[in-house]
Amino acid sequence: MELYQKKKENESISGAYVQAKIIRKEDKKIYLRIWNSGTDPAYNVNFYIPKGHRICVLRSRLDCRMLKPGQAFDEYAVADEKLLKDVSIVTYWEDENGCMYSKEQTEPAKNIFKKICV
Repeated sequence: MELYQKKKENESISGAYVQAKIIRKEDKKIYLRIWNSGTDPAYNVNFYIPKGHRICVLRSRLDCRMLKPGQAFDEYAVADEKLLKDVSIVTYWEDENGCMYSKEQTEPAKNIFKKICV
């Protein structure tokens, strides 16, 4: 699996490529946004945040069977005020041939607690 991941990072994004980011919406709540920035559909898309990061994602979807290119979904999240400096998010998915891929990303905690001007 690491071989595919490294290969994807060194090439332009073609095929399925799932990413994640912590965002804050107009309602001032935080969300985890998962999206496919690749050119092909991603199948069996899922994610996790390793234990100890003091953030909980309240899943409304138990799984995402297919994420088309450019398609995204958001999951509501709750963070502890004593959040660590950074939050790791691991996404994983399959391509149309059933090959598994994963991507680990680090989001700075400041993205969670930044204020939104109204």
